[in-house]
Amino acid sequence: PKNFYVPAFPTDNGSSIGAALSIAAEEYGFKTKQSLENVSLGKEYTNKEVERALKQFKLVKNKDFKFYKEKDLIKETISLLVKNKTIAWFNGGSEFGPRALGNRSILHLLTDPKGNDKVNKIKLRESWRPSALSITENSAPKFIEGIHKAPFMVIAFPIKKSKRNIIISGKHPYPGDETTRPQTVSKKVNPRYWTLLKDVGKKTGVPGLLNTSFNRREPIVE
Repeated sequence: PKNFYVPAFPTDNGSSIGAALSIAAEEYGFKTKQSLENVSLGKEYTNKEVERALKQFKLVKNKDFKFYKEKDLIKETISLLVKNKTIAWFNGGSEFGPRALGNRSILHLLTDPKGNDKVNKIKLRESWRPSALSITENSAPKFIEGIHKAPFMVIAFPIKKSKRNIIISGKHPYPGDETTRPQTVSKKVNPRYWTLLKDVGKKTGVPGLLNTSFNRREPIVE
């Protein structure tokens, strides 16, 4: 159904929000039935704050790190991705809820058969753990069956048979299980990440990427 909505925080830390909404509706008559689209509610950082953090680890500007203009940032990121390099993507405020949604994400090509194994090794986690994927909202129905809008990576869908040869990673890695737990990305909510996915599609045939959280046995990177 097109109007099926699951919030971004269907876990214990979302119970407090559910309780507050329940009281707001039942006791005060507030209209609480509405869709939340953007949950990037965490702290954002300036370039100066990022540079200060990098220098604390003895990294040297223009040697170990550099700053890019927006267009060049997307272009350079894609040039690395298409070489099957893995990218740590740190952008804007961190996400509320259990899923990385393109602000604190580790990204890899969906077309790489070893993509999930590579990110699991980076994250020091078990080999059987699956990764999910992000895909542009407008293109998702071309690749995933029954999908309309799923912005929070909490609902599983089957990958279309005709697309299983290019969506190889970013799905549940069990034999015969061609399902994935996707995040549909809208241009309105996250324009930079949407542009990255769109432009990746021009190179690979699918405007999406394997996406897992930017951490290593620890809380999300800040």
